[in-house]
Amino acid sequence: MAAKILMLQGTASHVGKTTLAAGLCRLYRRRGWKVGPFKAQNMSSLTYCLPDGRPIGVGQAVQAFAAGLAPDSRMNPVCLCPGEQGMTMYLHGRRLPPDEAEGFYRNPQRLMREVLGDFAAYAAEKDLLLIEGAGSPAELNLMGRDIANTLLARALGAPVVLVGDVERGGVFASLYGTVRLLSPEDRARITGLIINKFHGDIRYINPGPRLLEERLEQEEGRRIPVLGTVPALPLHLPEEDTAVNPFVGWDSPKRKELDSGLDRLADALEGSLDLETLERQMRTMPDSLW
Repeated sequence: MAAKILMLQGTASHVGKTTLAAGLCRLYRRRGWKVGPFKAQNMSSLTYCLPDGRPIGVGQAVQAFAAGLAPDSRMNPVCLCPGEQGMTMYLHGRRLPPDEAEGFYRNPQRLMREVLGDFAAYAAEKDLLLIEGAGSPAELNLMGRDIANTLLARALGAPVVLVGDVERGGVFASLYGTVRLLSPEDRARITGLIINKFHGDIRYINPGPRLLEERLEQEEGRRIPVLGTVPALPLHLPEEDTAVNPFVGWDSPKRKELDSGLDRLADALEGSLDLETLERQMRTMPDSLW
């Protein structure tokens, strides 16, 4: 049976996509699903090195742990690492020389074929793939070549849940504006919204979610439900964009702390998200990709 797929995109970087994907990996693992994480392209100065030396994003390593899996280069085919000498691209864990990396940059369709090859092989082993986007899908300078968000969602026909961060302020404007900046084709894939990192009494978010749904329904001619408001939690999970790597191997004393945090996160998602609607939005992966 083909794997089900669901993609988390965000209104910006640091809205909590990585953490939510890790929490959903743990939640569905506890429910007996063979679930795995995937992120087409990561850009971070911090990576997790596999035993053979190949790098993947730290976020995908944490998500793998949440899903009960060993980290795998197929979880993050493209890794971009900024440094003093410019950007270094790793593809399937192999460091590319600058001229080859430039060729892929100029031809995103070619890079997408590499990504989809990894995805297809990896998805064959799973019941559910939780796909994390990068940054925002509404970056106007990247539209048409954004393999981490819109190009991947189009290629897979993936339903997209859009995540906004209430902690930053302006969460309703950022969710509304992101949806409306997308092309009609990409807007049609947005099946739900999540408000993340809420502090205090959850009742005080009302009537914001309902008003946002109503405003978008007026514009889109269909309802895009707010699937829930997730409380801010002091999890201290490893971050991809920190200067110091806080993630210390699977066998370290940190493992129990990480495990406990992921379980608390899964409990919070179970209590705050409309999982029945979320699961109805999941789609079966197509039989053939480009």
